[in-house]
Formats: sequence, C-alpha cells, structure tokens
Amino acid sequence: LLVADALQELGIAELAGRRLSELSGGQRQRALVAQAVVQEADLLLLDEPFTGLDRPTETAIRSLLRRWREEGRTVLVATHDLESAARDHDLVLALNGRVVAFGDAATTCTDAVLRETFGEGVLRGGVPATGGH
Repeated sequence: LLVADALQELGIAELAGRRLSELSGGQRQRALVAQAVVQEADLLLLDEPFTGLDRPTETAIRSLLRRWREEGRTVLVATHDLESAARDHDLVLALNGRVVAFGDAATTCTDAVLRETFGEGVLRGGVPATGGH
C-alpha cells in the first residue's frame, strides 16, 4: 500500500510532509495508524486509540480496524471505554492488578466483572452498575 493511499483513507492527505510534533492529537493518531497501514503489520497494538478523536475520525479508524480483523490481522486495544470493548472486540481481558476475567465480550463485560475491575462506582450507560448482567 502506498503512503498516499493510507493518508487518503484516514483523511489526512493534506498533512503529508508535516512533522508529527506539528499535528493535533487526533491528526497524530491518524498519522500513526496510517504508518501501520503502510507497513502492513500483522499485529497492531493501540493504547486508548479513540481518546480525543472527533466522531468521523473515530468512525474511520474503527472501520479500518474492523477490516484488519476480517483480514486475519491481530488488533490489541487497551481501553477504558467499556462500550467499545464490548461492541468492537472479539475478546476482552479485564485487569485490576491481576486477571479479573478473559473471554468473549458477552461473558466478560458483566456488571460483576466491571465492578471488580473498576470499583463500585462504575457506570454502565450513565447508570451505576447493578448486581445483574
């Protein structure tokens, strides 16, 4: 894949030639993902990849990651965005100084696991988590 194609796909073609230090946080995030696209990496490690992004940028990157997953590439995302973890990822690993739970999102993103991972004050959909699923 050509650099120009990756920049175009992520909506940052006009930023070609600029230094990463000159870019906003969202632009920098897109540039780093574009770099991974060009390298055609089989494994992508992302730490809070959607923090501070506008909705169109987030949507573009989520779409790209979904396509990568469909192509058989591995995408590992560290996030505190519980909805994203449950919606967008095949497997979820919940940590709190140790492994709290690991498995598919449906069995891992339960209220009990969320409370054990994040504490009693965790919110689900803006409402405190309860004892059920």
